[in-house]
Amino acid sequence: MSNGKQRYIRDETWRDSWFYGLPIEEKTVWLYLLTNPNANVAGVYKLNPKVASSEIGIPEKQLRGVLNKFTRDGKLAVYQDWLFLVNFHKHQSASPKIMAGVQRILTEAPEAVQQYLYGMHTLPIAYRTILHSTSLNLTLPDGVFPEAPAAPVMFTEKDLEMAQLLADLIKRNNPDWQLRGNMDTWANHIEKLRRIDGRTYVQIEFMVRWTQNDSFWQQNILSTAKLRDKFNDLIPKVKAAAIKNQQSNKPKML
Repeated sequence: MSNGKQRYIRDETWRDSWFYGLPIEEKTVWLYLLTNPNANVAGVYKLNPKVASSEIGIPEKQLRGVLNKFTRDGKLAVYQDWLFLVNFHKHQSASPKIMAGVQRILTEAPEAVQQYLYGMHTLPIAYRTILHSTSLNLTLPDGVFPEAPAAPVMFTEKDLEMAQLLADLIKRNNPDWQLRGNMDTWANHIEKLRRIDGRTYVQIEFMVRWTQNDSFWQQNILSTAKLRDKFNDLIPKVKAAAIKNQQSNKPKML
């Protein structure tokens, strides 16, 4: 007989607007994050991507891409190899037994993880209270709960070149278009496409040019952030277009 822990998922999850719009692979990853053997009542635990990718049945690179997307969506926070399911507490009861489990998990987490969590403005008040009661003397100035410090800017000249290329092509298609934000921010998204998502400059440049030559996607990919968000979804579109083009160019039988 199995000694595995029981995990409950609310049935309204299937009709949640965010979850409903996910591709099947991302739905699978999200359900895994809620129910895998490391998951707990606090929604704070250590994850081994190699093990997780094997158990889910998708490549590790793809898994990391999905985790990054969940982070951008505000559903997940990642510190080194620790995960925090941001809204997990909303799906748990506040019974003394559950809160005792949350307290044990949070206080047993490494000090660096506790400090990271304490610095998040999305951390539930109950969690912050537990962490504040530890012996680590966690404090924040003036009661402000900032996000964890952002990573330093690491984009290269080539990242900036790719960002500028996209901006130039968007402007070519729509002369009235105006850049939102600044080019450094755009270059940072290109850098993340490379460093985190594993895309090459050749792949990025191809996708930039392809989207801006496609009548549908040139209206939808209007920033490097959007390019990164949709990159995985665009790959099958590119392949399908290539197959259609090949078929249309085949010589007709007489």
